[in-house]
Amino acid sequence: MEGFDAESLPQIEAGFADVDAMVNEALSSTALPQSVRHTNDAGVTENLDARWLVLHPITHEFHHKGQLMMMARLLGYTFPEGQDSDLQFLPDVSQR
Repeated sequence: MEGFDAESLPQIEAGFADVDAMVNEALSSTALPQSVRHTNDAGVTENLDARWLVLHPITHEFHHKGQLMMMARLLGYTFPEGQDSDLQFLPDVSQR
């Protein structure tokens, strides 16, 4: 997957399929439970599989990271082109 550069939807779909296969292989080699039964505060019960247990917190973090990046942009903060957005700090207000 290193250097993956897609130019079409089928190439993107193939890339996702490759990543899915890698995640499935990694999860099958762990001692995670196959599923966990969970009842939420509304009383809804569902079975969550190992894939969900691992990937949900990661994708949820991406969601909040996107929200923070959007708020920073709306407040006038810009990041240099090519800058990794995995920042552990916000730019100094004086840089606005």
